[in-house]
Amino acid sequence: MRLSHLFVIIVTAAAGTYAASAADTPAAVSTSGTKSLPTKEMFGSMFKPGATAAPSEAAIMHAKFESEPVDASWSANVEANARGYFDAQPSAATANVSMQCRSTMCEVLMVGNATGDVSLAQQQWEQWQRTVYMSPKQSWWTAFGLKDTVTNVSYGPDGQIKAVSYFTKNPITKQASIKY
Repeated sequence: MRLSHLFVIIVTAAAGTYAASAADTPAAVSTSGTKSLPTKEMFGSMFKPGATAAPSEAAIMHAKFESEPVDASWSANVEANARGYFDAQPSAATANVSMQCRSTMCEVLMVGNATGDVSLAQQQWEQWQRTVYMSPKQSWWTAFGLKDTVTNVSYGPDGQIKAVSYFTKNPITKQASIKY
């Protein structure tokens, strides 16, 4: 079977800080029951463009997401359907996940709870990769017109994993490679 989407994973090092305001953190839908929801403040260094380098793919995707208007019907339906899928995955037991959709894309934030345990953090990352990779095979994916996904991951100094995945209705345009 030929997959109709492109799956890209980008690993970045956690660096810098970012002071987000309450306006930077719209309400997100929990996919992890009563666990603490990941917030955009936790992902600040991934979303903040570098002062001397080209913006990261995470920063570019986050800016696109933030600029989109909300389609209340589409976003609520995608979030409700995806929530059931995420909650049924092995990663739900070891990570906190929140999801917010707009009109053509969804931003899914995942924070692992394995601080200080590199082995568990690696296991969480592998589980999350499988969860995201299998998303396009779910009935809700095609029902809501989703076509592409991209994931960025960062490990904090304590080994905690943070991943942001974007699900989009439109193919993701990749930035060109930088040649030195």
